[in-house]
Amino acid sequence: DLIWASNVRGSIARGYGRTEVIPISQRYFLGGQNSLRGFTRNQIGPRGENSTIAGGDTAVVLNNELQADLSESMVGLLFLDVGQAFLV
Repeated sequence: DLIWASNVRGSIARGYGRTEVIPISQRYFLGGQNSLRGFTRNQIGPRGENSTIAGGDTAVVLNNELQADLSESMVGLLFLDVGQAFLV
């Protein structure tokens, strides 16, 4: 059996009222098993001073996965994850 799964996700955060800058706790950080596999959790995004990750107010993620039964007890998995967080 072959199974193909695909997921596209876009996120936008905007200030409320007079707030123009999104607080770091509310920004988007990518990386890890739930967004971009192969990267450490929260490793991907715009960088601030001293190259620290500042997080973005906009994010786009595309996940693709192909799963194949290799035997009764073994499954093969091939994935491609693409994404980025931006400060707009």
